[in-house]
Amino acid sequence: MPSVKNDPTALRALVSQRVSDKCLSQADANEVLAQAARDGITAQEGAAVVDGLVEALEKDSLDLTGVEQQAATHSLLGALDAQSPLPLDKSAAAPLPDGTVNYSKLLALQAEAKTQRLATSSFGGAAVGVDKRGELTLDRRRVPLELGHPTEATLEALWTLARPAQLSGLSEVGAKALQQRLVEAVGSAAATPVQDPDKFKRLAAICAGTAALSEVAAQWSPQTVNAMLQIAEESPNPMTRALARRGLDAAPLDEAQRARRDVLPEVEDAEELLEAFDKTRSEKAGIGVLSFEGPAAELTLSAMTFASGSAGVANLLETFKEWDQLEKGPDQTFSKEELGQLRTLLEGYVQKSEQTGFLFGTLKNNAPKDRAAIASQRAFAQIEPELKADPPSLQGCPLTRSQADFILGIAPNVRDLSAVGKMVQCLAMAQGIFKESLPPLWPGPSAPNEPLDPAAFALFERVAADYQDCISGKADGKLEYSDLLNDLSREAAEIHASLAPRLRELKARPPSWEGVRLSPEAAGYLEAQARHHLRSSMSVDNLGRALKVWSEKSGGNIEGASFEQFRAMVEEYKASWPKLSTFDFNKLERIASFKVAGKEVPLCTLNGQQTGLAEFYDKVALSVAGAFARDTLRHPWMADRWGYRAKQMVELMDVVAEQAARGEGPVAFLSQENPGKTVEILATGADGGHEQLLYSVKDPQTGLEVSRWAQGSDGALAPSKQGVEPILLAASVGKDGDLRVTVPDSIQTTRFPLQNPYTVGDKIDVHYEDDQAYETQVEGMTFETQWKVLEGEITGYDAQGNYTVRFKTPRGEEKTQTVPLSTLRKANNPHYFSPAGSSFADVSINVATDEALRTFLEEAKPIIQAHLPADGSMATMSPKELARRQKECIEALQGYASRIKYPQEAENTTDPNSKAFQALEQTNRFPLGELAKIQRGVCRHQCIFEHLLLQQAGIDSRLTSGAANTSGNDFRGYHLWAEVTLADNERYLSDQTWHHPHIPLWSGAYSVDRQRQEMYDRTAHFDRNIVN
Repeated sequence: MPSVKNDPTALRALVSQRVSDKCLSQADANEVLAQAARDGITAQEGAAVVDGLVEALEKDSLDLTGVEQQAATHSLLGALDAQSPLPLDKSAAAPLPDGTVNYSKLLALQAEAKTQRLATSSFGGAAVGVDKRGELTLDRRRVPLELGHPTEATLEALWTLARPAQLSGLSEVGAKALQQRLVEAVGSAAATPVQDPDKFKRLAAICAGTAALSEVAAQWSPQTVNAMLQIAEESPNPMTRALARRGLDAAPLDEAQRARRDVLPEVEDAEELLEAFDKTRSEKAGIGVLSFEGPAAELTLSAMTFASGSAGVANLLETFKEWDQLEKGPDQTFSKEELGQLRTLLEGYVQKSEQTGFLFGTLKNNAPKDRAAIASQRAFAQIEPELKADPPSLQGCPLTRSQADFILGIAPNVRDLSAVGKMVQCLAMAQGIFKESLPPLWPGPSAPNEPLDPAAFALFERVAADYQDCISGKADGKLEYSDLLNDLSREAAEIHASLAPRLRELKARPPSWEGVRLSPEAAGYLEAQARHHLRSSMSVDNLGRALKVWSEKSGGNIEGASFEQFRAMVEEYKASWPKLSTFDFNKLERIASFKVAGKEVPLCTLNGQQTGLAEFYDKVALSVAGAFARDTLRHPWMADRWGYRAKQMVELMDVVAEQAARGEGPVAFLSQENPGKTVEILATGADGGHEQLLYSVKDPQTGLEVSRWAQGSDGALAPSKQGVEPILLAASVGKDGDLRVTVPDSIQTTRFPLQNPYTVGDKIDVHYEDDQAYETQVEGMTFETQWKVLEGEITGYDAQGNYTVRFKTPRGEEKTQTVPLSTLRKANNPHYFSPAGSSFADVSINVATDEALRTFLEEAKPIIQAHLPADGSMATMSPKELARRQKECIEALQGYASRIKYPQEAENTTDPNSKAFQALEQTNRFPLGELAKIQRGVCRHQCIFEHLLLQQAGIDSRLTSGAANTSGNDFRGYHLWAEVTLADNERYLSDQTWHHPHIPLWSGAYSVDRQRQEMYDRTAHFDRNIVN
């Protein structure tokens, strides 16, 4: 648009001069148009012409009844309108017979209305006017005062009316007409069902209209007083009721109206609500350096309509503050994009809920994630074409098609383009394991100029895939990759330390590997194995050990025939695991020792049948799972859980067998100490690592047990008690180190199979009585408790079952204590509530007598079956895969259980289900299924519903009771949630009420989020339900 060089004021003066004789001739019109056209016609100039003509009509100094004058007017305004739209509401008058705009009629209507412009513009900077009929204009365009489905312009005009002292200068006629129209509009909109579309804008418009009326309360008519009494009695919004009461307190009331006013219920936090309202409408509200001015103030006022109290306002402002970070910059107010995203979010948030008063806690808690999702989508949109190109790349880093496809799968989780840059640096760091020296962390690795070697990308892929699990621990739900770069650099450094010297030796002439001389072909093959199949530093070590075994047979050289034999062995080894591409090359040294001796590699046996290396562990798992009669267990999934545990233990047994073959370890020691006796390894279902494997010394003549031993984490043995059950399998070790496993035909137990037994390195909860803390659980005050739960780590255990735990006190002092296994169980074991008869808080649980509960649980079974089928497959899954499925199952089950919603507050609810809930609460105890029927329940009920579903799915869940706090650690109230332990040996917070399926417990929920804090004296209420 051209810059304004003409003077609109001078143009308006010219119009006034030319119509001073009450006539606008065509010559006059041409002169005005020519003046306006100099340097281009602008909106300001068009408005000046309209203002001049309307003013002339208002003063009766212009007559537009003549045909010639109408033609001149239409000619002038039509030409101006074609260049820049004029401030005329063209819908106010029908067009002329030829279809053109009836400008004369529009001018006459505007002059007739005699619009009075308000002293203060709208929050968007538009001029707002009120005519003598009480109609509103926004920049001279009529605004419909229809609040059932208000337009953005209607809301803008209404909130302008609500600004301080805005209506004090209105003419008496205009003020009365506006009052009547506002009362009618507010009353009509208030009669609209709350959940009808446009809920946010409609209720905000009612609030704005009520606020505007309260500004002229002293002039209220009796009809207005009655209407506002009805709003104060019935409005679903606390802010609207507070504003209506404010007006009533300043209005002239008769005796009957005063009586109605006196019995109005108090509005909670009314004083604080009105104070926040007044600050915002005066554009004096702020948080930190962020100010709420202009359109931001208007949107905040609309949102405040729904605040349930002062805490709701505080959470709302925190939400706005978070969204101000969408477009980072030095400004201290909001951009149009930020406000647009916020408006869309608020409208959806309010519409989808049955509530009309909000604490806005969920909105505030989710604000970082909601905001980050927008930035993430923008970043992904920029890199997606590059990743899908042929050939693909990422910010200039070349990729193969399969590499790009993997990154396409994880890229939607990046926080922003900066995170993408860090991802590229991670790729460079992974490739750095094959460089002479690792790239530096600062200023950061440079992007590779060719696709990564397969093993390097496999390293990145492995750590990046695991990194995706950190999302739930991030406040904004997105990944920045700087922390992954640090972690990856440490892993890369470990690999590089082992690999780099070997690569230098391979490139030397002649090539070698730790003193083993190699042919060029052998050197090339080993380098290829490293670049394609290396998994860790163990890969380097194990390949080297196998090489030495072969070299000892061939005089210290690997070439010719010895190389071909070595290569055949490695290829045969890799072929045993066709689904794997990278290897640690475990057991390769042992295999080589048999190969060079010309012997067959001894295979392990399962119930007398030899089993191949790759399939042995899975066959043991399935055999153990099959030994349980599923119909005798509490849940069918327990058979698979025992099989999964057996697979973990037979892997440990295999390590013990290799030790025995070298004359080391517990089997070798007990055999030496007990000559003539046999040693059998027993795998148990016990909770503790010290009893996971037991060593039974037997008399081979009688088969009777002579002694039984347990082993501590330090390797020390001690006598073990009898009676540990179940015994899942037994094994003996052959003279060549082969494992001979026996699984009973039938196994019976009543024990609950923990997902993971307690062992060294486990992160656990530690109960800590803080004698320096004072109990403070008062709403709005800083939360404190003596009954703290701290993060601990198991650092060791002895053979008697005493576990050493390290933790830090609340004041940062590192402590170590030794506790019995029972202490760990009490603080960490899952809870179990029998579906066939148990109780929880105020509900009873019995599917035999509670059809609604039985139906609720039965209808969830297809969801569970889709993710965690009890068909044996879970027994053989990797921990990583099983944990992924468990997380997906938790998400799906939370979605299913989300039908159990929080009831509305008793005082204002019209929801029959909420009323039914309140009636149930008056009873002492009731069946849980009653809540499934009405689909209502508070946090304790939502928690037990989720727990029963998780219990049915086979996900270890522990109820947790404590405090729900603000992000600033102010106490909000008591709360109940779950902690789950998954197959990856990680623990997560799972909260049905807050819709958080799995936040990492100590690296997210209790350290980053910190809005839930367990109080172990409250969790102790469920001690009788701890398993085992």
